[in-house]
Amino acid sequence: PFAGTANAVVELFLLDQASGEAREVPLGADKDFYLARVDFSPDGTLAVQKQARDQQVLELIFVDPQSLRETVVLREQHTRWVNLQSDLRFLDGGARFIWASERSGFNHLYRVDAESGETTPVTQGEWLVRRVLDVDEDTQQIRFAAMGVHPDQDPYHVHVGRIGFDGEGLVWLTEGDG
Repeated sequence: PFAGTANAVVELFLLDQASGEAREVPLGADKDFYLARVDFSPDGTLAVQKQARDQQVLELIFVDPQSLRETVVLREQHTRWVNLQSDLRFLDGGARFIWASERSGFNHLYRVDAESGETTPVTQGEWLVRRVLDVDEDTQQIRFAAMGVHPDQDPYHVHVGRIGFDGEGLVWLTEGDG
């Protein structure tokens, strides 16, 4: 919106394909937010990333598509800014997921238990993950693009790494400038 004008009202609906009925997902009384990302987990749960207008808070909310019951699974907060991310990857049919966060000061990957919200670092260090390239549940490994990996190289060079879901076995698959 233009400065001084009202913000757009955000609404999210689920459509029952069989009946054609549209049901509104409540997402709280305060309608002044950004609907940043919406995904479905493998078990059909709706995963909503809701960001405050000042962009200092980002919540990941799971919504049961039948009851529309909402559960805030995790909350990112910073005094200045929380970047959006597109690296949500579900594991084990939705029981766990991979999440990217800058909570350490660098963008890194975390494994999160969907029910308890328990968060375990997968990647760590003074470099940052650019994006998830692949998640292989059979080998329990993640391939990702990262920057700032080698101190003797330009920090904007992108490298590919592989690591286990447990944060063990980090291997850099690329080495040269690039």
